[in-house]
Amino acid sequence: MKKKKVLKISHLIVMWAVIVVLIVIAAIIPIAIQEDINFTLMEVVVSLASFIATSFFSILIYNHNLTMREQNEEIRRQTKAEAKRGELFRNLQFMAGNYSIIDFVDHMLMYDEFDRYTKRLIESNDFSFYLLEQNLEKENVVSDVNNFKFITVRIPIQLIEGKVINKVTIHKMKFVKDTETYIFSPGEGIPANALIIYNTNDQRFESIINLVMKKESDFYKDGEINLYKNIKITLSMESVLNVVVTGVIELYFTNPEKIEKSGASKYKINSSQIQLIGRPRLDISSADADEK
Repeated sequence: MKKKKVLKISHLIVMWAVIVVLIVIAAIIPIAIQEDINFTLMEVVVSLASFIATSFFSILIYNHNLTMREQNEEIRRQTKAEAKRGELFRNLQFMAGNYSIIDFVDHMLMYDEFDRYTKRLIESNDFSFYLLEQNLEKENVVSDVNNFKFITVRIPIQLIEGKVINKVTIHKMKFVKDTETYIFSPGEGIPANALIIYNTNDQRFESIINLVMKKESDFYKDGEINLYKNIKITLSMESVLNVVVTGVIELYFTNPEKIEKSGASKYKINSSQIQLIGRPRLDISSADADEK
């Protein structure tokens, strides 16, 4: 918005002086050609005095209005700034007490995804719970599903601080196997969420993350013990009150304990390390989506 130009008092005085000079010059001409000079001078003096008094009164009113306007604008700026600071403080106070931080605990299971879920993925074209191996495109997966392998990673989670967890968004998973590194990330333009379920047998929550890779990939081989040194997971943890915390969780393993009857590889998590990235933030878009 452009700022309105306001005439300064000094400009008004200059304009007023110019007008006075023009009036005096205009009065001299008729005085010079009239006989009754005293009467004409009296008229000029009275008119000039009236003009001067009226002008000064108008300038005083204008100056008063200008001063009040500046004061009101300053009050509005201060009020707006104070309101903004107050809102920021309230948001920070709210976020400081309503975030969620989780950790992955106990063990990790890896197994082939069930065919019915793969079929549902192709029919819906919804990759919101899938991570793709580096350099893969979801369009290629949908067009030729037989050339790809689908793996499910299932890890128990534990709330270590804050409110109840609402959603876990996975930004990247990096597996270190032997001397190779395998990176999985969401498809372009879409976030990937971990599916959070409640295991009634263990009476705790578990996260399910689905991975997509080429069939010839050495990342995971059926019927073999696939040795992973560690996994680094970059994720965002959103509390039930829509406060989001982003961090990196790194998991360290021993060799797989065993291969389950179902064919799943079971890994014991020896230790984990969590590092937060940035400060908690309030995700208004999630709150609006919940209302809709």
